[in-house]
Amino acid sequence: MWGPILEKAYAKFVGSYEKIAKGGTATEAIRAITGFPGFLYPTHHTSNLWEIINAAIIKQDIVTCSTHLKSTKI
Repeated sequence: MWGPILEKAYAKFVGSYEKIAKGGTATEAIRAITGFPGFLYPTHHTSNLWEIINAAIIKQDIVTCSTHLKSTKI
């Protein structure tokens, strides 16, 4: 339930859903809403992903996951 609420809050923060529909990251939204720093860890280069997530949870950081959508023509 928190995902849609945060998305709406971020859309209001930047002015509209249209402005966030063009892309961005969860890190940008969390940083804008909370003021806390954010970090990105590309998983295709990370062999210790679970250690990174566990360390963040222990520090009580906000953890989000997302995928990179590549543009394709249909």
